[in-house]
Amino acid sequence: MQFKYPELLYALFVLIIPILVHLLQLQRYTKVPFTNVQLLQNIEKETRKSAKLKKWLVLLTRLLAMACLILAFAQPFTSAFNSDGIPKTAIYIDNSFSMKAKGTNGELLRSQINAILESGTYQSEHLSFHTNFNSFNQSSEPQLKEALINLSHQPYPVKFENELLRLNLEKKTRNFDRLVIISDFQSYQYAAFPELLKSLETETVLMKTTPVQQTNIWIDSVYTSNSSATTITVNALIKSQYPLAEAIAVNLYSGPTIYGKTSVSVQDNDAAIVSFNIPTDKTFYGKFAIEDQSLAFDNDFYFVYNVPETIDILSIGEDSAYLKKIFNQESFNYNNTGLNQLNYG
Repeated sequence: MQFKYPELLYALFVLIIPILVHLLQLQRYTKVPFTNVQLLQNIEKETRKSAKLKKWLVLLTRLLAMACLILAFAQPFTSAFNSDGIPKTAIYIDNSFSMKAKGTNGELLRSQINAILESGTYQSEHLSFHTNFNSFNQSSEPQLKEALINLSHQPYPVKFENELLRLNLEKKTRNFDRLVIISDFQSYQYAAFPELLKSLETETVLMKTTPVQQTNIWIDSVYTSNSSATTITVNALIKSQYPLAEAIAVNLYSGPTIYGKTSVSVQDNDAAIVSFNIPTDKTFYGKFAIEDQSLAFDNDFYFVYNVPETIDILSIGEDSAYLKKIFNQESFNYNNTGLNQLNYG
């Protein structure tokens, strides 16, 4: 509760005067002359305790009436803001991987954090910061500044419905009056966003960050095909959010070195496939890499083609066709020798 004229509340100190008068007032007796004892029959009996109680009730009633009169002149009212005029604001910063896209001032997430640090708004005692799956609980300004500087991207998928429910629960403890959401508001992440806003009983401010380039190219999956005795084909599925005007380069790495290069173009939102043949005689530690100026987190795809080691099997005695079927040549190195030809070395 706030007051339009809070200076009038000093008048509440005047209430001490009736209390002092009540405590210092002397009991005065009134003489009533009478000529007949018949008058005593009409006098009601009254104890000292009941008399004192009545006097205190009268005093409290007068004090309450005067206090209400003073509060009425002070004109109380309720507001979503504090007495200093600054609302308690909760700032939700979306730190998903999509915020790594480049904006006009650099990376979207980093540019927003830099704006908060340069403005100095983090120093306000009426601010609280929240991110995906987390909230800042730092007690001092240096700790809060360090947490904002070290804020990294969240690698896990975000379901915004759960995040709003979490903020609703924290609203009861943190008691903020306004919610500011900073995000790129991707459609898949905020599909039910309008309905969720209706469920919030808080003033909400949306701050959308927009990348310079809307196009995103990513490696969707990697799979193998067309295996032979010496090689196997490794395929990478390349997708783009929009049709590409130019072909992009795709590199295949074997460990730290480049194993092969090619280029691919994606038209009409269709996926493109690039293929490389790798040897099957040894384990291949591979990585597909593309060049995309929009988002970099989905430009690399690591995979391992593992060649299992064959197990040596030695059968001593007569050769058995049954054992040859069990220990096939793909997984076992099966040999048979007679007892008289056994090399004990």
